[in-house]
Amino acid sequence: MQATKTRRTPSGGKFHNSRRKGRCGVAATELALLLPIIIGTTVTSIDLGRMLHVSLVLGNSVRMGADYVATRGVTSDSQAAVTSEITNQVATIFTDTVRSEVEQLEVVPTISLGSGNSHTTRIQASCVVPILFSWGGLFEDVTIERSLVVQRYR
Repeated sequence: MQATKTRRTPSGGKFHNSRRKGRCGVAATELALLLPIIIGTTVTSIDLGRMLHVSLVLGNSVRMGADYVATRGVTSDSQAAVTSEITNQVATIFTDTVRSEVEQLEVVPTISLGSGNSHTTRIQASCVVPILFSWGGLFEDVTIERSLVVQRYR
């Protein structure tokens, strides 16, 4: 039979669990101190990620509206219809992608007709993104704005 070895400390004495019992409270205290910081950092990261996502989608929606107006000729007769179609396209693309994360979406297309078949179109869009976790009333919501100018010479 093989003899079992007893654990010994470096000084040669037997190992006692008295030091280990004192460490249990330290881990719980460290967790209690760091948990609010970890949760706050996580929620802030989620908020920043949501705002970045909404900003990118809003920029892409405005770009798609600009693409629509750049591929069509605008005359004084069709100006109102094209303005309405730009607003509808930007709003549709944006709401299909973002869904219910925003409170307000405002799209303002402005078309300036030039000589001949040229025109300049400015598309401005803005939306309000609510914050998930309010830092003592510091921020309630964030407004994100995107603007694009398209000039067509034909």
